[in-house]
Amino acid sequence: MTPPSSDGVGRVARKTKSLRKRSGNKAGRQLGHRGETLHLVARPDAVVEHRPLVCRACQAPLTGGDAPEVLRERRQVHEVPPLRLVVREHQALHLRCPQCQTVTVGAFPAEAPSRAQYGPHLRALVVYLVEQQLVPYGRVRELLSDLFGAHLSLGTLVQWVQQAASTLESVDAIRWASGTVSTRTSPAPYMTVARIVFYLALPAGPSSSRASDEDRSR
Repeated sequence: MTPPSSDGVGRVARKTKSLRKRSGNKAGRQLGHRGETLHLVARPDAVVEHRPLVCRACQAPLTGGDAPEVLRERRQVHEVPPLRLVVREHQALHLRCPQCQTVTVGAFPAEAPSRAQYGPHLRALVVYLVEQQLVPYGRVRELLSDLFGAHLSLGTLVQWVQQAASTLESVDAIRWASGTVSTRTSPAPYMTVARIVFYLALPAGPSSSRASDEDRSR
């Protein structure tokens, strides 16, 4: 025979009690808490001078060199630069030696293996959005099209992520970057775009000295 439940109709529900102790402080941000105030930078990317043209009192012109500068007030605006793809053309020169007449050709960089391609920073951005921020491939395609005018196929994005996973694993970047071992299907977690670009530029093999130096400087 099943015993009756102890939770009767007239039973008062027991309230849960928090195990946290009172600190005695008021709710909200505490006094002395360091905020996230935006500060002026010492070397801005651009400086725009706003010089008055005439005196505000007598309307005398201030455009000549007779008006001495009394004070220079600074205000800075932190803004995102115009978003567009920058096309950098590489040209390999064929030079003829004046001594033996042999023609020597300049070497193209590794980021330009064919006539036209996308650069490593755009590839790293795709890997970062897909693997670190978990943005779906379709949303990544829309973002690249809306912001940069780059119309990439789904297959291209998948190929970039797979190539990054293989490359990062081959140089053992997963262990150096996060301290953990990841799977073979995705790059290392907690990676920024700059770190992905760095590791994709490494030569194959886990014994790369560049990787060790970069990891020690973290």
